[in-house]
This record gives sequence, structure tokens and C-alpha cells, in this order.
Amino acid sequence: MSSYLSSPTYFSSIKRPEAWKINRTTLIPKSDRRIRNVIKQSERQKGFTNENGCFANTRLLSAGITRAKESGRIFAVLDVSKAFDTVSHKAIRSALLQKGLPQTIVGYIAETYKRCRTTIKTEDGEIDIELNRGIKQGDPLSPLLFNLVVEPIIDAVQNQTMGIEVEGQNLAAMAFADDIILLAHDRQTAVNQFTLVCNELKKRGMALSIDKSSTFQYIPRGRTEPDRVFKYLGASVTPWKGLVEGFELDTFQEIIDRVKILPIKPLQKISLLRTYLLPTFTYGLIMRPPSKEILKNIDSVIRSGVKKILHLHETTSSSFIYTPTKEGGFGLLETQPMVFLASLRNAVKAAQSEDKIVQNVITSDRCQKQLNAYAAALGLSWPATIDQIDEKKKHIKANYRKDWSQQLVQGQGVEEFASESLANAWLTRSDLLRPSRIIDAIKLCTNTYPTRAILKRAYKDINPVCRACGEADETLGHILGQCRTTKAKRIKRHNEIVNLLKERLALNNRVMVEPTIEHGGERFKPDLVILNKERVLVLDVTVRYENKNFLAEGAREKTEKYESISMKLKTDFTVQESKVVPIVIGSRGALPKGTTNMLRHLRIRKSDWLTLSMIVLRSSIEIINAFMNE
Repeated sequence: MSSYLSSPTYFSSIKRPEAWKINRTTLIPKSDRRIRNVIKQSERQKGFTNENGCFANTRLLSAGITRAKESGRIFAVLDVSKAFDTVSHKAIRSALLQKGLPQTIVGYIAETYKRCRTTIKTEDGEIDIELNRGIKQGDPLSPLLFNLVVEPIIDAVQNQTMGIEVEGQNLAAMAFADDIILLAHDRQTAVNQFTLVCNELKKRGMALSIDKSSTFQYIPRGRTEPDRVFKYLGASVTPWKGLVEGFELDTFQEIIDRVKILPIKPLQKISLLRTYLLPTFTYGLIMRPPSKEILKNIDSVIRSGVKKILHLHETTSSSFIYTPTKEGGFGLLETQPMVFLASLRNAVKAAQSEDKIVQNVITSDRCQKQLNAYAAALGLSWPATIDQIDEKKKHIKANYRKDWSQQLVQGQGVEEFASESLANAWLTRSDLLRPSRIIDAIKLCTNTYPTRAILKRAYKDINPVCRACGEADETLGHILGQCRTTKAKRIKRHNEIVNLLKERLALNNRVMVEPTIEHGGERFKPDLVILNKERVLVLDVTVRYENKNFLAEGAREKTEKYESISMKLKTDFTVQESKVVPIVIGSRGALPKGTTNMLRHLRIRKSDWLTLSMIVLRSSIEIINAFMNE
């Protein structure tokens, strides 16, 4: 029986489940990888492959245009009409057999396309329609099947016609999925290539979209406008210049200006820029990076636009803008280094391609000269390895935080912000703070709130003494932690923290709130004493301004203050362990490692860590706004 089950006869004779016809995802997800492992795919097809096909093909196109200008050649940029929707199911089976796959596997896949149908409901009843064309959407096997159907056409053009000589190799065809470019040695070759492609597509139930296809030829009298731009794989290309360097500066300015006027919240505008718009345009920069100076100007435009969207002062730290959000920064991409790094990384991988033409283009003197310039702008030796490039990227990102933390005023508390990413969740989650409060929170974290001490730095005639109490300079730390006029709100903030901890700890422990404990002739009144059969904990909460080692000092002070009564309570309650638990939170929401370790020790959930941080941050925003409005 076991030998029969494993035989081709068994697999070819069984009826496949009907669910396979209607499921959007094939129930054999490993087939794609297994088939790729046993077949050789065309080197000229770069879509749906493991290599960076966009980078490889744009480089090949650029090299092809350079050679064509020297010798006079013809290009055809073809668009296959509704390519994935029109592939004949018979063509799929033929393509699989042509690759020499076993009949059982071919039958296995072909069966999933048999009797595919849909039903249209009309007033006169239901109409059943059998589908004989189109590749399934959502099926992980579909990209490979499409490639295998189109591949013989691409190979026929490449192997049977004369294209352009690029780095000593014939290049007659390039494809990225259904985007096809033909390169011809002369007019007759171009006609032959076009005829071949049209005929072969027709056999597979497909056709070209003539309106979306175009050709251009290099001859002594230019019949094509040299500056006419067309798009290829997201990159801008002109017949004369080849790949266009990135985007104009005005393009980025226009993006920023359009986002500014959108009727959405500030953080949503930034999210739109950071997540969707800027990465899209950055891709074009990576394909053909402009000069270092142009990239720096682009960064300046983006930074300025972001600050205006958030109503921040122009002097707000650029390092804050680029520091990752998990470390307390805004997490924006700095274009200049990241574009060069991505280009170098793509080049290293392309140089390792099995495609000899791609290898030769990347290792050519012309391309290496460009790559060397990118590396020099980063202070990186070239050639470099992937590991060296990744290490450089880590170093650049680490330097954002380092540079921010070294700033005398705006760098206060940066290391504390970076110690726990949960405390920075408000930077990416618009549900934690109201839009206006997000802007206030940024001003708090960058210490750019217009206190008198801050204004004194710009206007020398400003009196820096606190307007409310007159007892010290009006700094952010003074307002949030020392000024007697804000004491009532600070007590309220403290009590909210204590109450939350009490509720959580009371679930599994006996909790005493502010017990009076006499010891050594003194009276102590910690916030909470937590008792169970094994231990007694003395917990006290304090909120300190994040600067220098203020938070660590707060923890040390609490530990020293309550250490003696901790030992006394251990004896009084005859338990095995006693410990002082200082809960120190930054006045701008930072959770230092010492505090998170204590919360973990108390088995407080991480969702409550975030709540504790937000209690403090929201309260501090309320305190500073009330103070300024008085």
C-alpha cells in the first residue's frame, strides 16, 4: 500500500479537493521554493526573484543607453495588457512541462486551475462562467508560474537576436515581470523582435498594450526629444541621459506643502510622510543618487517642513528628528547617508549575481567610480562588504542619539528616554495624546518649551527668574519638579501613580498605604508596604526631571532612606526577604532601567508601564500649560 501511495499513478488519479478551485491561497505553500530549487530561471527575468531586480535592470538600462548613444541602437519599452489576467491555463501547463518538472507535480498544479468558475447573478437567473485564463491572485505560486510562462519569450529574444553589446556581452531583452524592454542592433532586428514577442504572447492568450508601449532609436539627427522622461521600475529615464539623478528639490518642497494643508492631525501628516511619501521618493534617489550637496538640501527641506507641520521652532534639534522613535526621537529618515548606503548595498549584492552582464556592469570602471564617491561621502572604504555597510548604518543611527544627548539644553534626559521604548509609544500612536498635546510633548522632550531660561539664550535682556515663585531660574526642571506653585498638581500626579500600583499589587498581596513606621527615633511614611508570606517590600514613588544622573540619585536616596525600616519590617513580619523598591519616573515620562527592573520584579504588566509613563507625561503637559497661562 505504501509503495502505491508514493507512486505517480496515485497522485495523477486522485481527485483534488474542490476547495482548491475557490481558495485564494494554494494549500502547498512550499511548492514555489521547491520548484525554484530544481529549475534554472532566465537571467533576463528579474521580477519575483531573490535578487534586487529593480536595481539590476535599471543599471543594465543605464549601461545600455550609454552604449546605444555611442553606436546607434533601438529600444522598445513594452507593456503587456492585463498580463496576469490573460495568461492561458494551457500555457501554464506547457511552461511547467518545458522546465522538465515531473508529470505528477505538473498535474498537481494544473488540476488547481481546472474547472475554475465564477457566477454572475442577473434578473434572469445565474450565469456560470468557466475561467480558462488568468493566474490566481494571492497564490504564492502565481509569480513563479507567470515567470515560467513569459520566460521562453524573453530567452528567445535574448538568444536569437542581436541587441546591444554591454561590457562584452549581448543584451537583447530585459524583463521585470510584465515590464519588458527590447534592445535591438538595427531597425530590422527591432522589427523581428517585436514580431516574435507579439506572436509568442498570442499563443499564450496575451497581447501588448500598444498605447502604453514606446520605442526610440539613436541616429545622427535626434527624432526623440532628449529630455523626454519615461518611468521604468519607479526610476526616471530619458533616452539621452539615461537614469535621471533622483528628484528635483522643488518636488520635495511641493510634497511637504501639499501635506501641510491636509485636514488631518499633525501626527497623521508626519506618519503619511514618514511611512508612505518619503520612502516612495527615496526609492528614486536610491536608483540614481544625486550629489551629496543636493541630498543635504533635500534633508533641509524635509526637516524644515516637518518642524512647520508640528509648529516647532527651527532650532529644534535635527538629531532628535532622526533619532529612532524607540529611543525617544522622531524616527525620520535622513536622506543623504541612507540613500548612499542603500545604493552601496544594492551594488554589493548585484556584483554577486549569477547574471554575468549584471556583474560586468557593476564591476565596470564607470560604475565603480560612482560607488567609490558614495562610499567616500560616508567615510567608508570601497569596496566594502554587506556587513561593513550594515555596521556603518548602525553607527550613523547610534550617532543621532549621541549627538542629541551631547547638546547642553535639548539633550537633557536623552539616555533616559532611550532606556525603555514603551515610554516613547506616544511618538507613533496618535491615540495616546491629543494632537496639540503631542506638540507640547515634543517641546518637553527637546526642552524647547519657551521658559524664561530658554528665552534668555536668545534674548539677553530676559530675566530668567521664575515668574511664579521668584526663588530660582525658570527652567523646565524647576517648573515640573520644584516650583511651589505647581506643587498641588505634582501631588495629584504622584497619587495617581501610587493608586495604580496599589490596585495591581493588591490582587495578590496585602498592601498598606502610607503606614507610619517609627524606627531609630524617626518616623517614616513610605507610599506602600507590600506583604506576602515570603517577603515584605517598601515601595516609594518619586518623579524626577531627566537630566544628568537625577533619576539614579532619586533611586539611591529612596533606598538609603528606607533600608533600615525594610530590615525592621522583615523582623516584625518574620519573612524571608525584605527590599526597598524605589519607583522613579522621569517628569517627561522616561522609565529608567532600574524602574523597569523593579516593575518586572513586582510582576506589573507592560501595559501598566505605559500607563505609568503616560500619567506622568500628561500631567507634566498640564502643569507646564497651566504655569504658562497664569
